[in-house]
Amino acid sequence: MFACTHYLPHGRSDLSTYLREQVAAYLESSKVPGYLAGVYHAGQQFVVARGLANVVTGAPMRDDTGFLFGSITKVLTTTLVLQ
Repeated sequence: MFACTHYLPHGRSDLSTYLREQVAAYLESSKVPGYLAGVYHAGQQFVVARGLANVVTGAPMRDDTGFLFGSITKVLTTTLVLQ
């Protein structure tokens, strides 16, 4: 999911509220236990964390929940460099 004020529906101007609504709707319509989304736009950072980070322990998803990317970081770095 990607959100940016350029892509907000007509009449919507609050990116943070829109992002929270979209994450909540996605969680309700999917079987994803947790979701963490972040957008950096116009010098501001918006982070939304919902659901569970760990379904076994019931630990909630938080704004500072860490993720191990493994070897995918090489692909992400290469993509950013080539852009």
